[in-house]
Amino acid sequence: MILVTTRDDRVANALESKNPHLTVSLMNEEESWELFHNEVFYSTICTPELEAIGRSIAKTCNGLPLVIKTTAGIVAKRKKLKEEWEKSKNELHCWSIAEVKDGRKNMVEVLKPSYDDLYEEMKPCFLYLGAFPEDEEILVRDLICMWIAEEFIEKPEIHAGGKSKEAAPPPMEPEDIGERYLKELVDRNLVQVASRRSDDKGVKTVKIHDLIRELCISESNKSNKGCSLSFPKNIGSYACLVEPRDQSSTRSLFVHGGVKGCSHLIPEDCQVNVLYLGEFRYGGLVNDDDLKMLKSIRFLKGQCAGLYGLFKVQGLQTLHVLSTFHWKKDKISIDEGLKQLRHIVCHSRMHLLVDAEEVKDKMQNLQTLLYVYADSQLGFLLDNGYFANLRTLGLLISNSQVRLVEENLRSLDRLSKLRKLEIDFETYERVSLGKIAFPSNLTKITLVYFRGLKYEDMNALGRIPRLQILKLFGVDCSEKILHCGSAGSFPQLEVFIMEFVKVERIILEDGAMPKLRRAVFHKCPGLKFNCLPEQMRCLGSNLLFVEHVPFGEELE
Repeated sequence: MILVTTRDDRVANALESKNPHLTVSLMNEEESWELFHNEVFYSTICTPELEAIGRSIAKTCNGLPLVIKTTAGIVAKRKKLKEEWEKSKNELHCWSIAEVKDGRKNMVEVLKPSYDDLYEEMKPCFLYLGAFPEDEEILVRDLICMWIAEEFIEKPEIHAGGKSKEAAPPPMEPEDIGERYLKELVDRNLVQVASRRSDDKGVKTVKIHDLIRELCISESNKSNKGCSLSFPKNIGSYACLVEPRDQSSTRSLFVHGGVKGCSHLIPEDCQVNVLYLGEFRYGGLVNDDDLKMLKSIRFLKGQCAGLYGLFKVQGLQTLHVLSTFHWKKDKISIDEGLKQLRHIVCHSRMHLLVDAEEVKDKMQNLQTLLYVYADSQLGFLLDNGYFANLRTLGLLISNSQVRLVEENLRSLDRLSKLRKLEIDFETYERVSLGKIAFPSNLTKITLVYFRGLKYEDMNALGRIPRLQILKLFGVDCSEKILHCGSAGSFPQLEVFIMEFVKVERIILEDGAMPKLRRAVFHKCPGLKFNCLPEQMRCLGSNLLFVEHVPFGEELE
C-alpha cells in the first residue's frame, strides 16, 4: 500500500524508502504540473493547448515525482506540437497508476516506459548501470570506456566523400558518441548528475535512483537481448557479474572489497572484457598470476602489483591503475605495441621507454595519458610524432628534469588535438612556463605545486588563444601580489580556479579575461575577498570564495 502525504517540498524525499510498503510524499495537481513544466520547458512558457495536454499527462503520474520526471523526459524529446503531445498522451494513458498495491515491484513497472522509449542502441548502455552498487558515484569517463569495451558503442565507419567539394567532417570517436548517450540519459532523468567538471557544464560523475537501478536489473534479466546481471555473495563485499544473453564467453566483473587477486573469481577459459575492482580504499589487487586469465581484457581498473605485465595485453583499451606496490617509479616499455590502447590513467606515475624500431603505429589510438614524467624519453616520443590523437595529458616534472624542460617539451605543441594538460611539479626549483611549447588548441590547463609563479608565467598562459579553464592548485607565488593578465590576455578564458595558492592580492587589467564567467578561490592563505579585482567580485553567484583559516583558529 501507499501512505499518502502532501508536502511543499516537491521532490525531496519521494520514493526513497526501501521498505516494500512505500511511504511516498505525493504532489498535488498544481505541483505535479509545475515539476512537469520545468522539466519539459525549463523557463519557456507553453501555449494554452499544450498546457492542457501537459497537465493531463502530469495528472496520470499520480503525484509521484520520479515518475513525473521520467515521463517529462519522454515528452521533452517529442516535438512541441499538439499532435505529438496528443500521441504521447495516448501512449502514456496505459501507464496510469491509480492503484499501486505491491509497492516497489509495481513502481519499477511504472518506470518501464522510460526504458522502452530509449533508442535501441542506447538500451544496453542504460541496463549496464545496474552493475554498480547503490549510491555509487559513477565516473563518467570510466562508464563510457566500459560501454566501448563491451562494444555497446562502435566507431562509425568513415565514408568516402560525395561530389561535394566541401571536406567531410571528421568521424566521431566512440567516446564522443558515449558523451551523447550519457547526455540523453540525463535529459530523460534516468540518471542524475552527481558532480560536474570544473567548467560547471560537463558531467563528471552520475548516480541512479535505487528504483531506476532495480529497473536496470529487472529488464536485464528478463530481456532476450543485452546482458544479465547476477550478484554472487562469495566475492568481496559487493560483486556483480555481467553476462551476455547469447551465452558467449565475454563478460564484465565488478568487485568492491578487499580482494587479493582475481584469477580465482574467473571461470576457466572465460573471456573477460571488463574488470572493475572498485575505488582506492576498497580496490582489489591484480597480480601477475591474474594476467594469465586476462588475455582478452579491454578495460581494467584497480590496484596492480606492477604494470609491466599489463602492457603485454594486446587488446587492452583502457587501463586505470589506482596504485601499484613498487617502491621505484614504474618504467614502462611500450615496445609491445598496444595498438588498441586508448586511455592510460596511472596514479603511481610512469617513465615511458620505447624502441622506435619496434613500435610502428606510434600509439595513434591513445587519447588519455596520465601521469608520465617529462624526461628525455618522452621528449624523443614527442619529437617523433607519437600520440598524434592525444586529448588529455598529465605531466610530471622532477628535480632532475627542471633544466631540461625546454628541450624535453620542445615538440609538445605538435599535439594538435590536445585539449587538457595537467603539470605536476615534483621540485622546489622554479620552471619558466614561457619555455614550454603549449599547443594552441589547449582548452584547460592545471598547474599543481608550481613554485615561484610570476607575472611572466601568467603572460605565457594568457597567450594560449583557446584556453577556457585555468586551475592552480598548491601554487606558491613569487610575490605577494599576482598580476594575472594585461589587456588582451586570456581572450577565451571562462573559468579561473585557485586552491591553496599563497598570495595576498590579485590584479587584473581592463581587457584581460573578457569572457570570464566563473571564479573559484578556495582556502588561499593570505587572500581576502576585498583583494580580488573588481571584474571577479562582480561575478555574484558565479564567484566562490572560501577564506583560508589557520589551523589553530579553525579548531577554535
